[in-house]
Amino acid sequence: MKVLWISNHPCTKEQKDDCFNHFGDFEVIELSDKKWSQIDPGASFEEVTEYLSTFIPQLSQFDHVVVMGELSACLVIVSWCVQFGVAVWTPTTKRKAVEKIIDGKTVKTSVFRHCQLRCLHWPEKYNAKLLLKELREM
Repeated sequence: MKVLWISNHPCTKEQKDDCFNHFGDFEVIELSDKKWSQIDPGASFEEVTEYLSTFIPQLSQFDHVVVMGELSACLVIVSWCVQFGVAVWTPTTKRKAVEKIIDGKTVKTSVFRHCQLRCLHWPEKYNAKLLLKELREM
């Protein structure tokens, strides 16, 4: 199984363990390069789409894509995955604030811990037509 990990940061051990729990044996291909992490905050949505267009066609080569980061870029990736029929996940985190006194000043730091992989789109499991049918029958 091939999993594409798209994030500003490399996949942590906790996240890889969670991937294994979801997908069994898998190959994680990380995309945490400059292309993803340096999206111009002044760019339009069309410009973001154009910027990402070089690797978007490659998405169909994967069984699952895990994506997090800049919101409009994530929307582009999710939209393309839905079109290609690729399952999409996003990692969720818990934030814990830690306060320390350094040189008489209180410094607040946020520590993030992996919580889970949340499924955003899974073609085989979450077929929109089937879900609508089930809702109508309720």
